[in-house]
Amino acid sequence: MSAPASRMNARLFLYAAVAALVAFSITLFWRNYQQNQDLQILQHGLYNAQVEIRVLQATNMFGAPFITPFPMVDQHGQPAALPNFGNGHLLLLFFNATHSPFRLDLMSTFGSVIGDNVPVIGILQAESAEEISPIVDQFRYSFPVYLAVDSPFDLPFTPYCVLIDGSGNVVHLSPIAPVGSADTRSVEALISEFAQLLEGG
Repeated sequence: MSAPASRMNARLFLYAAVAALVAFSITLFWRNYQQNQDLQILQHGLYNAQVEIRVLQATNMFGAPFITPFPMVDQHGQPAALPNFGNGHLLLLFFNATHSPFRLDLMSTFGSVIGDNVPVIGILQAESAEEISPIVDQFRYSFPVYLAVDSPFDLPFTPYCVLIDGSGNVVHLSPIAPVGSADTRSVEALISEFAQLLEGG
């Protein structure tokens, strides 16, 4: 075989190798792109499912996926209101429908603020302010604890931490499971979860 023919074959082989490499790279790129698209679709679907669950939970508890101003009093029976409610400020509300000492003691683990100065408020449902006054005195909460007048919400037995935005929309709910249950998480882990949520938002 002559030298020119050998060089021509070498070039053709090189071109074929480059073309195969380009085709392989395009295939890999397309496969990665499709996998990323599939992952985004999956994440989007998961997010939508989480939103639907949160809306359903909030609707079951509060009658809507948001919280409207509701009548409440402090431990002395004086009318009270959520601070800056509806004025564009986040609030973390700790709702509890029962007077279980363990569950109420969990509230005392929370500070007066969480994340980037988001106020924490305790909301109890009781018959009278006289019922919540000794509770507040016993556990010495670092944040206000109010009584929801006339039990306006259908709260579950398990206490819930509820993050609401400045318009009262429920943006996150986290139940606190009893000790010993399969879903038990430490309160510290829950506080960390909310802090990370606020930091990410």
